[in-house]
Order: sequence, then C-alpha cells, then structure tokens
Amino acid sequence: MFIRRLFRLPRFAPNYILHLETGLDTVSAFTLEALFEYLLRVARLQDSRLPRIVAREVISKNVSWARHLDHLSTELDVHNHLDSLDYKIIRAQADALLGEFKKSKREQFWP
Repeated sequence: MFIRRLFRLPRFAPNYILHLETGLDTVSAFTLEALFEYLLRVARLQDSRLPRIVAREVISKNVSWARHLDHLSTELDVHNHLDSLDYKIIRAQADALLGEFKKSKREQFWP
C-alpha cells in the first residue's frame, strides 16, 4: 500500500507490476530471510542455551518452520543441512535457498 501511495498508483494496480518495477522482494522472501537470520543467531549460541535446544528439537521432529523449510528446499532443489546447526552450513544454505526463492518468485510474476 505504501508503494502505491508513493508512486500515486490506483489501488487496483497489480502487485506483480510493483514488484517488477521496484525490484522489491515479496513479504514471504522477507520472512524467509528473517528466519535464516534467527537460525544464524541460534547457531552461534552454546549447546546449553534454550533457543538452540528448542531449534534442534523443532528440526529433529520436522515441525513448524523446519517442515516448511524442508518442503521449500525440496521444491527448489536445494539440499537441506539444518540438522547440524552449524553457522557456515546454514549461511551457505541461506544464500542458496534465498537466491532460488527470490528467483522463483520473480518467475511467477514474469515467466
């Protein structure tokens, strides 16, 4: 809505035009990026810290965000290596998955 007001566009202007013209990412890409930032912070914590313990349990049980990441990794053909909670591995996976995700979103708007 803010972008529409900024450019004085009508409310019925399609979202894909806004994303293509401005180069802005979708909300889902922003959310995925925030999730990876959280995982990178958790990966730096000691093994005894509660956020790391909870993240490890969520990943091992494949529930909540871990299930969605696993599904997204499979869909975009990016290997899922979250099990170790290693900073370097998560950083590499985040870069690969975010790149593929943003590319697939752009292709949805403009095939």
